[in-house]
Amino acid sequence: MTIELKLLAELFGLAAVLGGFVFWLHKIVARFEKLEVQAERRRTDSEIMLKGLYACLDGLHQQGANGHVTKTREELNDYILQNR
Repeated sequence: MTIELKLLAELFGLAAVLGGFVFWLHKIVARFEKLEVQAERRRTDSEIMLKGLYACLDGLHQQGANGHVTKTREELNDYILQNR
């Protein structure tokens, strides 16, 4: 009877350790999924802001603003095309 209780206790301990590991793994996977969603949201937000900035610079360029406006517009256009 004592041997059976020891075996039962060992199996229970093993099950607890394995359950804890599975729970920990689940938490890590959920955290990474959350980070991926946040990264995609930030990427989308940055894309929208860059397009808005480009539209403003393009409007100034069409109105005849030269110098830094043209240079920055060209740099931003190159950046957008490279990172698509």
